[in-house]
Amino acid sequence: MSLRGRQPGPWAALASTLMLLPTVLGSAGEEDRGLRLLCLDLHTVLVTWDHGGHDNLSLHYRFDEEAAWGPCGAYAVRAGLRSGCALGVRGDILHLTLRDGGRALLNLSRYVADFLKPATLRDLRFLWSPDGSQVTVRCPDLRYRGLSYQVQHRAARDPAWQTHEETTCVVTVAGLDPGLCLSFRARAAPRPAVYGPEAQPGDWTRETHWTEHCEPSPASVPALGLALPCGLAASLLLLLCAWRLSRVKQRLLPWVPDPRGSFPGLFETHHGHFQEWILHTQAVTPPRATEPTEAHEVLEVRPGPENSYTHSCGPIAHAHLSPAP
Repeated sequence: MSLRGRQPGPWAALASTLMLLPTVLGSAGEEDRGLRLLCLDLHTVLVTWDHGGHDNLSLHYRFDEEAAWGPCGAYAVRAGLRSGCALGVRGDILHLTLRDGGRALLNLSRYVADFLKPATLRDLRFLWSPDGSQVTVRCPDLRYRGLSYQVQHRAARDPAWQTHEETTCVVTVAGLDPGLCLSFRARAAPRPAVYGPEAQPGDWTRETHWTEHCEPSPASVPALGLALPCGLAASLLLLLCAWRLSRVKQRLLPWVPDPRGSFPGLFETHHGHFQEWILHTQAVTPPRATEPTEAHEVLEVRPGPENSYTHSCGPIAHAHLSPAP
């Protein structure tokens, strides 16, 4: 089984370095500005300082004493003021100067390895003995020497870590109880005899749990316990939103009657064809009885010498005028 760690980026390490207590590296006095150095994996140098409210501080550096000074290309800003810089390692000795405008506040030349912080170890492998009482932890060695590779282990209910270290990343831990749930972690640390007291150990790898007797960690139990209530709450919230949406829809949109109730057979038999429905309904609808019409007087006019008139009663159909003979 392997464990892959992740080396934090230079800006994340720079942000954490800004929170450290000042370590004065330059000459003592009012202008030291609390300058601090941290070399990550001999790849990136993080330089931080206390800006003291000055917004015009700038950093210039070089790795070759004969080369020209170069300005910092990536500043870190805190409270709107420059307070740090990230530099790529291009040599063993770093020469830098911190300036306030055109005035130099501090000049410094140091070996970058004096402030080493190794990278996080990667690809941890665990080789167990047949009886489970011994394990050998292996990982690729880092590219620079003078390191101690530390492996720590503890039981699930043991608050104290037990440390084992070697000069290479082949660390054997013996005397283990195969019936316990064991946690392991590892890191690389610079040896003070090689790098000095200002070097820092690397970050621990994530914990690896071994043996079949391991139970879920206490931190994971509350998360599982909260999953069900949170799911129920989310479901109730969705139901409430759906109910409110239907209420709003009923208030905004008036009720539209179903045409099938007023036009029987229009959709079931004629599939919405209105003209066919009209013809069908006219064919089956019984003719209505003709209502009796009222009697009206009919006046016939017949021309003649005497202009006589004929007056009769009966249903009125039409009035006509007879032509003269």
